[in-house]
Amino acid sequence: MLERLTLKQLRSLKAIAACGSLADAAREQALSSPAIHSHIKKMEDVLGQATLTKDATDKKLVPTAHGQVLIDATRQIEAILERARDNLDALSRGNRGHVRLGFESTGRLFAARLVATLQKTCPDIEISFTVANRARIIEELATGQVELAIMGRPPRVPRVEAVPVGSHPFGVFVAPDSPLADMQDYAPEELVQHTVLAREKGSTTRILLDRFLDRIEGYGTPRIVEMDSNETIKEGVIAGLGVAMLSLHVVEREMRQKLLRPLDWPGLPVMRYWYLVVPDGPKILESTHRVEEAIRALNGAFLPPQSRPA
Repeated sequence: MLERLTLKQLRSLKAIAACGSLADAAREQALSSPAIHSHIKKMEDVLGQATLTKDATDKKLVPTAHGQVLIDATRQIEAILERARDNLDALSRGNRGHVRLGFESTGRLFAARLVATLQKTCPDIEISFTVANRARIIEELATGQVELAIMGRPPRVPRVEAVPVGSHPFGVFVAPDSPLADMQDYAPEELVQHTVLAREKGSTTRILLDRFLDRIEGYGTPRIVEMDSNETIKEGVIAGLGVAMLSLHVVEREMRQKLLRPLDWPGLPVMRYWYLVVPDGPKILESTHRVEEAIRALNGAFLPPQSRPA
């Protein structure tokens, strides 16, 4: 049954789900609305099921459960084709293949360093990389858009093999002129009087922050303001807008320049680990296996010195 579906039909379905209407999807696909409608009708005739329905609130077209299964499959198919294209291009240039790495946002500070090292270690393999938030990297692992990832917390889904490559310390930071900066004693009752700048719920940093605040819950609850990036949070702390829990990797430069001060309190820094994440599935390509082995052999040498395994 499914072999009667075409990639054009699948892409039309995905476009409608993204745009919410036939007309917008047609413009995005550079097709006419009747052509898009024909794709969906033929697909639904094959399935014997509706793939789209109207949302009761805003009347936009949204996928049914059957439609969502096909959209998820389309993303995987497109990722496989994109990887094939990259590998074919690499082969045509005389190389052995192409590998794409994913880095969780906090890893942006060493991503380029690792890739540069890998290009020297595996000169016959083309390597590209992407840096994104945790949710995006998990999605790209699930769809095959990235073949390997460096993450602070391995996902439960999709299933992966995770190998620790070095420690990842997190601290609580304040501006140098903050009254907390020179406090020698543990003073959580003072900390909760300050605004806490934080990443979105679900991020590794936010999970660690919430656990830290849970430990001092008896002293009160601080006001939490969410911000969209570590860079914005850093600038907010430097400007005196509040305090924040941040990876020591993220604030390495600001600490050297004495723009941020870590609190020297019990339980800080909080130690976590960086992991090399490999999807648990079909046998990976030889080029991907070589890059994986090269990362393992580095033993965390691409991380800041305090984060490398002993």
